[in-house]
Amino acid sequence: MTKRTILSAAAAIALAASSALAADKLSKGEEHFLKEAAVDNMCEIKMSEVAQSQATDPQVKQFAQQMIQDHQQAGDQLKQLAESKGVKVPNDLPKMKQEGVDALKELQGKDFDQAYISAMKADHLKDVSKFSDKAQLAKDQDVKSFAAQLTPKLQQHTQHVMTLAQAQGLPMPSGLGQAQPAGATISPDASGSPSGSGASGASGSSSGTSGGTSSGSSSGLSSGSGSSGSSSGGSSGSSSGGSSSGGSSGSSSGGSSGGAGSSGSSSGGSSSGCGSQSR
Repeated sequence: MTKRTILSAAAAIALAASSALAADKLSKGEEHFLKEAAVDNMCEIKMSEVAQSQATDPQVKQFAQQMIQDHQQAGDQLKQLAESKGVKVPNDLPKMKQEGVDALKELQGKDFDQAYISAMKADHLKDVSKFSDKAQLAKDQDVKSFAAQLTPKLQQHTQHVMTLAQAQGLPMPSGLGQAQPAGATISPDASGSPSGSGASGASGSSSGTSGGTSSGSSSGLSSGSGSSGSSSGGSSGSSSGGSSSGGSSGSSSGGSSGGAGSSGSSSGGSSSGCGSQSR
């Protein structure tokens, strides 16, 4: 074999390797999807672990256990996919999301059950929207397959949590008065949020108690101190023992507020929920 032949073969191998690497490299959007999904998945597991010990409704506890099991499995799959694509996903929650988990721990009894289910409701509506989009539009076939594989399971979770939300007396998003059947598609609206979900902040209602707990359109949780609480959930909302103001950002006095896709602010409190942008 001549020197020229050896060099030509080496060049061909290098070109093939370069092409393979280029083919495996994800777009910025797909990379962001994996990182954000990892954070949201971790957050939902942590909230569900809290629910395992603090929920009072047996059905809520059972749901939380299912969330832990399914999302841990999904998290393992996601990490394997990310590693194969050279994407490093976070191992810890961003400060904002950890504060949301910590705020959830402060609630007790029915207030806790409602806040947890409300957060899971909004988070899974956004999960379904994100994963459905990637299952149809992702250019990387592995990412596309991963999203398509998990979408039906997330839709089942959404159906389950909608049933629990109704049992808890929580307000249902407009257009989703009844739980969606497993396998159904929840279509996102023009803003990219599921149509009718509280994530966009367009409409909201609060269900509060004398402790100031309420669920807004973004569904997270709001806990107040003393006998009053206020929550900002959307263009319309009400809370017993408190007041509600319209807007896209949730606020509470002395408590915590937030949810999927919302930005919450509070006086002496923190934002919660897993579906908002990771920071």
